[in-house]
Amino acid sequence: MKETFFSIFFSCAFSVAFAQFDWGIKAGANASGVRLQDVRIAYNVLPGYNLGLFAEKNMTRRLGILTELNFSTQGTSLSDGRHFHLNYFSIPVLATYTIDKHWQALFGPEVGYLAKAYLYTPGYKDQDYKYYFHSYEWGLAGGIRYRFANRWGFDLRYLFGINEIQRPPYSQYAGDVIVLPPYNPRNTVLQGDVFFTIR
Repeated sequence: MKETFFSIFFSCAFSVAFAQFDWGIKAGANASGVRLQDVRIAYNVLPGYNLGLFAEKNMTRRLGILTELNFSTQGTSLSDGRHFHLNYFSIPVLATYTIDKHWQALFGPEVGYLAKAYLYTPGYKDQDYKYYFHSYEWGLAGGIRYRFANRWGFDLRYLFGINEIQRPPYSQYAGDVIVLPPYNPRNTVLQGDVFFTIR
């Protein structure tokens, strides 16, 4: 049932967007991590990238809507040199507020689908960990957007994950790598992107 709901959400968001909105492409860098209530080992920021398509429309002189379809590499870096990678396809649907001809403020929900989860250990084969994580996540995104030409611009935003990303039941094997049940892991991502409006 949940998978059906998310599929409908994805389809409706972009069928409406590309039929009526201006659209373009974007790409940029991520600095991601996993937010925990408590920790037993150190977690560090993992660099990554994101790329995608966007569609936007001004509803009034100040207010508008921006929706995107993105691929984003996220995760966290462990203190012993291992990297935990979580790769998502995501759709944010953001309200925009135009401050002046260059600046906009952005805020709204984002839903993501987990395409791949694996543990990278130097000198060893990557380990598949997708089983231990929920296929979907909800989050809130907020940020600013600067348009320095008619078609070109830059945006900076922060994604704050709402739901737990680890799937119960928790196993000692999975928990030994990243979390145990009390820690309630959630994604956090800082993104900086360059965008180009095509239409």
